[in-house]
Amino acid sequence: MTEETDLKNRILDYCLDNNMDISRISFEVKDDEIILNGILDDEARKNKMLADINAFSGGRRIEDRITVKRYPEKTNDELLAIHLNNLLHIDPLIDEQKLNIDVLNGCVTIRGKLETGLEKDLMNRLITTNPLVKRFTDSTSVELKQKDQEKVLKRKIHHILADLKYFRSDDIDVSVKGDIIVLSGRTVNWIHRNLAENVIASVCRNREIRNNITIVKRR
Repeated sequence: MTEETDLKNRILDYCLDNNMDISRISFEVKDDEIILNGILDDEARKNKMLADINAFSGGRRIEDRITVKRYPEKTNDELLAIHLNNLLHIDPLIDEQKLNIDVLNGCVTIRGKLETGLEKDLMNRLITTNPLVKRFTDSTSVELKQKDQEKVLKRKIHHILADLKYFRSDDIDVSVKGDIIVLSGRTVNWIHRNLAENVIASVCRNREIRNNITIVKRR
């Protein structure tokens, strides 16, 4: 994970932890600056956000383009749509930007295209287990063929393992065959071996994980 990506994730986590509507806020991290755009409804909240982000910015200059403006109170349906979008956003395997969420009286319909069947399964699990959702209609489709889905899933799993910072890019190999995910390669101890399996199992729910990673002491 690059320093810029790590900082973007910290800003996103901050917004989610402070119950901010991320559909109204955007940010960009460049070499020596952070650009914040969007709308907040309270000046004090904006100032606190700027101060908090500045505290973990690594000395970057913060360009504030956030406008303070009162916006109409959101309905329960609008709040639920934001909540569900945030849930999908933080799942590392789901690309929520390709989805459109409609909520009417607590009944949720999602339209759009997903790359893999696993994304579709994970989305269904997140929505149907949410106690605020009265009924769910899945109008999404999977746009890739099975072979291409396996390639995409393999790439995303590699990215997840790389973000853990415990593995070198050439240490772990991933193969995907239908509902089976096979981890192979090498690592330095059993803790890292089990960590790789547990992390992938947690995001690739309802998939069989075969852990063939071997333990090799580095010289």
